[in-house]
Amino acid sequence: MPQSDSVTVTLCSPTEDDWPGMFLLAAASFTDFIGPESATAWRTLVPTDGAVVVRDGAGPGSEVVGMALYMDLRLTVPGEVVLPTAGLS
Repeated sequence: MPQSDSVTVTLCSPTEDDWPGMFLLAAASFTDFIGPESATAWRTLVPTDGAVVVRDGAGPGSEVVGMALYMDLRLTVPGEVVLPTAGLS
């Protein structure tokens, strides 16, 4: 197997500048490109501390290449009870 160059990735909380890259990554992963209104609605479901991103590199302008997040959702269970739940992505 040929030797590859080392790669630096950074795991951190997303900044405002990361969200467009996160939307693009989600669209490419799930083949579902969304418009600005849907992106705004989707983002409101993610709590402030509910996401992490992986960037290719450590400096400014490094691209988002991975992410994990949860969304605050509600789940209706038998007896018409609505419980808080997390939607993972």
